[in-house]
Amino acid sequence: MVSPKLSPKLRCPQNSVPQTPMNFFVLCKPKRTKFKNATWDEGTVYDTKVCDICGHIYESYRSDLFITLENDRIGDIVWTWYGECVITQRVLDILKSNKLTGYYVKPVTITNIKTKSKRPNVLPPLWELIPNRSFPCDNKSGICVVKHCNTCGRKDYTPFIKGFSIDESIWDKSDLFSPKGYDNFVITTESVKNLFEESQISNCSFVPALDINKLFYSKEEIKRGYINNYKIKSSDELFEWCNKLVDNFEAFVDWDKKRGK
Repeated sequence: MVSPKLSPKLRCPQNSVPQTPMNFFVLCKPKRTKFKNATWDEGTVYDTKVCDICGHIYESYRSDLFITLENDRIGDIVWTWYGECVITQRVLDILKSNKLTGYYVKPVTITNIKTKSKRPNVLPPLWELIPNRSFPCDNKSGICVVKHCNTCGRKDYTPFIKGFSIDESIWDKSDLFSPKGYDNFVITTESVKNLFEESQISNCSFVPALDINKLFYSKEEIKRGYINNYKIKSSDELFEWCNKLVDNFEAFVDWDKKRGK
């Protein structure tokens, strides 16, 4: 099967300024999917440090991913419980053949498969997809730095209540990138979205960057422009809320489950 090629008409020239606003999309796990999330295995080594000034616990090093699969049936994209985007060799070949920019990959090792089929599948090489470009949102998003530690470099940003509106005057035309302050999100251009759909890449979806807030916040919170459930009224309270999400994954999971009810 020949992989679809990215149409030259859809690609934005490297040194040109778009005449109309670009449509950006967030690469996400689909709401409904038959494929299970992968979990980190013990082979994944990471080290953390604590900032002496702000107390922030940050990851100073993380090895390549070692994962456990629930079964040997996987899509073209595998999502981990921590949100890493793992792609198959097929997807990587499509990215390379179309000369897409703004990313790098790290090898992923499968160390365990909990349930194997009677006729086990031969799984392809897997790669962690990581954006190597990050660009700030413009004023429409209302995203700004809440606090900045000069010692460890930590920056806490306001929630993306209004979605991600990318500042195109700074964007370098990369095909994939992340929004400044939210590096765990992968943003793509519309041409990349079309390429993935034409290639029938499974276990992924594309949400308009301006609408990503609707997956994380209630209509009331979006209307009010702040996180009403937490009654955040000051930057200090917002900073504390950010700490819960960033530093305490269990608290985040508990919060996420409650939000989903």
